[in-house]
Amino acid sequence: MAEVPPSTAAISRRRVVQGALWTVPAIVIATAAPALAVSTGNGTMQFASGAALNRTGGGGGTPRHYVFTGLALQHLDGSSITSLRITITSSVNIDRTPAPLVTGTGWSLVAGASPTVFVFAYAGSIVSNGSTPALGIDFTRANNGTGIATFTLSALGNTNGGTDNASAAMASPMSVD
Repeated sequence: MAEVPPSTAAISRRRVVQGALWTVPAIVIATAAPALAVSTGNGTMQFASGAALNRTGGGGGTPRHYVFTGLALQHLDGSSITSLRITITSSVNIDRTPAPLVTGTGWSLVAGASPTVFVFAYAGSIVSNGSTPALGIDFTRANNGTGIATFTLSALGNTNGGTDNASAAMASPMSVD
């Protein structure tokens, strides 16, 4: 193996700046994202901590069920938030007959015509520093499919009598096999 002679040229200021510009994006990308993303406006809300996703069934010909527990929205400050909706998008087809089983006071399934997008509504409102009751959902996987299922969650509500919006999204999707 031939040795490479050391360079005698000095490093220019321009080369130092180019190196620094490449370092900044790497540091930003390596920074951990928050578990829950929050939007600001006249009402600030976020998904409360404690949400879980588990799979049951799927062995011996039984259908796979994806069970969400502890999904709740917290209102951090501002005007009351009304007309709350949580949208869940799935990477796999979900059976619509029977419809997903919904638990939690005031929550209901309001849209599920697609096998991958479901919308749940909360009948009440969230006052400042309050939260919704926990939403629980039991989805059944279509055709007893296998493989990883990934779910993304977002929420939207109205503030100031419907003139403004408050929204939140989980920063990372939830996945289970």
